Amino acid sequence: MAVRRGEVLSAKAASGVVVFFLLLVILLPSLSGCGSMQAKTKADSEAGSEPPAISVEVVPARRGDLVVRVPVPGVVTAGAQVDLAFKAGGKIADVAVKPGDRVEKGQVLARLEQSDILAQVAQAEAAVEAATANLARAEKGPRPEEIDQLKAHVEAARAASDAALRNLERMKSLYEAGAIPKAQYEGAEVQAESARQQLVAAEKQLELALKGSPEEIVAAAKAQVKQAQAAASLARSQLQGSSITAPFAGEISSVNAEEGELVSPGMPILTLVDPSGLCVSAVASESLSKYLEQGKEVFIRTKTSSTSDGATAIKAVRSGGGSPEDLMAAGYLPAVLTEVSPSADPGTKGFLIKAAVGARHKSDSGSTVSGAVGDSNAPSELKPGVFAEILLPTEETRNAVIIPRKAVLSVDSFDEDAQNQARRWVAFVVKKADEGSGNTNEERWVAEERVVEPGVATADLIEVVSGIREGELVVVTGQHFLENGCRVVIAGDGRVGGAD
Repeated sequence: MAVRRGEVLSAKAASGVVVFFLLLVILLPSLSGCGSMQAKTKADSEAGSEPPAISVEVVPARRGDLVVRVPVPGVVTAGAQVDLAFKAGGKIADVAVKPGDRVEKGQVLARLEQSDILAQVAQAEAAVEAATANLARAEKGPRPEEIDQLKAHVEAARAASDAALRNLERMKSLYEAGAIPKAQYEGAEVQAESARQQLVAAEKQLELALKGSPEEIVAAAKAQVKQAQAAASLARSQLQGSSITAPFAGEISSVNAEEGELVSPGMPILTLVDPSGLCVSAVASESLSKYLEQGKEVFIRTKTSSTSDGATAIKAVRSGGGSPEDLMAAGYLPAVLTEVSPSADPGTKGFLIKAAVGARHKSDSGSTVSGAVGDSNAPSELKPGVFAEILLPTEETRNAVIIPRKAVLSVDSFDEDAQNQARRWVAFVVKKADEGSGNTNEERWVAEERVVEPGVATADLIEVVSGIREGELVVVTGQHFLENGCRVVIAGDGRVGGAD
């Protein structure tokens, strides 16, 4: 048993030796290669060779203005827009306009059939004349023939009241059967009530003439005149309500009824807008509230605006460097905030704002640019109801050093004093390697890391408050692979360092 255990141990030992030699054979070339590479690196270092230059793209830092403009979506609305309706109900006799027509203030736009209403007006005016005559006679005192006239007037009023009641019953049956509109039935009610009141007044007048004093007769006659005048005023109001007139000069936006159609009082028939006061209404978020003030200059643009510059111009505007001329070229119109809600909407937490079209803004050259409706710069798509946006300026800086935003990198490092992580902002500039050394035998360029202080920033550009001077070449491509002092070559240039 002891001999057999020893054989097993010997077999294991032999197996370990075989594995060792196999590993040695595999690793020997690699160890040899590492030694060769270290020797080559050491030789290159002793020979003075350098790592290859890194290809970069650069742009010069420039001075200019930078404005952060935030687009706020909204919709184009007219300065004034009203829905017009008949005050009375009935059948439409005429619609004198169609969508798109320009109308003047006071122009008749539509009317109902007026034959019945005109008859009511004539009857009411005649009642006023009769009541006035009765008042004149009452002031002179009753006479026997006047007593007879009052009796006849009572009989006539009673007959009229009975006729009105019978007409009301007939109208009620027709209305319940659905043969007439409710407005016509209500008109019959008004006539019946008016006839009843006239009968009561006539009876009262006769009673006063027979039993009362002359003062009471005069008072009753005066009341009858007032009643007749009120009935006449109501009839004239119904006549006026049977026509729709334009409350202001404008354009017909829509027509919702046709000739011969039965309509009810208050039913919208026409929509009139004032296109001379177009504005864009929008809801600004709570974060923009500190930038909202009435009278602030803004720009607006419809979602369907098309310009010769197209997307290129719009991209330039959104980058923050767009002048008023650039904005106009991109399809934007100068405007001014005319309304700013003083409080946020409880539901949306946003602020309602309105920007009126037609403002004048100062351009970079000191002249003015205008976008009034009818101006050649105003897009044809600027119509009430279309989607639009207000370009709201927030932060801005003037005559600042500006570089592309992508050139600025954030670097996290450990602050020994504060014992925490600190973030700093850096950018790389390209400089001659021999600047300040007096060596002009060879023009070589290197990347120099600069700690910068960023300022106002847009999607594409950023202000550099300190760290970079105007005209210095700033790396915008390849900056992520650079270290301070490494050699660079500008892409597209045949020599190290690129253009001066």
